[in-house]
Amino acid sequence: VMGLIQAVCDPRTTFTQPLEAILVAELTDNDGWQTLIGVAKVAGQDDLADRFSAALEEEENHLVQVRTWMSELTTAELRDDAP
Repeated sequence: VMGLIQAVCDPRTTFTQPLEAILVAELTDNDGWQTLIGVAKVAGQDDLADRFSAALEEEENHLVQVRTWMSELTTAELRDDAP
């Protein structure tokens, strides 16, 4: 976690590096919610699993947004580097 925070806050990083750190955090969040959903279902806590599923949906939206930003930024950087 500290590495992610440092990557986001360090003034020496490029714009892409903090965005990559945010992508790692979003991937971790998604995996965490999926794990919690599985645990809740195994424990017979279907209502809790449903609530976790709603949170996962929101996190999936975050992941899509960060991936879109990464794609747009990468495409822009490639255009800037083109001869």
